[in-house]
Amino acid sequence: MREQRGKHTQSTKAAPTEYWIIADVEEEGKNHNLQPLFDWVQEDENNHLAITYPQFENWLLLHYQPNMGSINPVRDLAKHITGYSKHKKSIGKCITNKQIRDALQNARSAGVEVTDRPSSMTEIAQGRAYYTSMPCLVRRLI
Repeated sequence: MREQRGKHTQSTKAAPTEYWIIADVEEEGKNHNLQPLFDWVQEDENNHLAITYPQFENWLLLHYQPNMGSINPVRDLAKHITGYSKHKKSIGKCITNKQIRDALQNARSAGVEVTDRPSSMTEIAQGRAYYTSMPCLVRRLI
């Protein structure tokens, strides 16, 4: 990301350029060293980290249901997206604009949103089993 940043024109207050890294922290029990990402976020106010734990599919489930607390989100997502599986994770064009807005509302209602500028896993976890900061990115894109 630092290399990419060097390829762009300098950001200004009037027209800031935001840089985002999306991290899909798949396995709950695995010790992930995300400290380099947390350090990078703290380097500049325009650096952001969208992280989903334990699986990105839980964020996708919010497009179809009011919470993302699934033990097997790939299986549950396959109920909504034909052909979706562990080995075929294409969503094609099956998610509508309404579903995106629903996912943002579901995330807010379920309290799963976390900061887009975390400094540690502890800050992200805050006692939650499932969380995502993808809504922060999606709102900015919208």
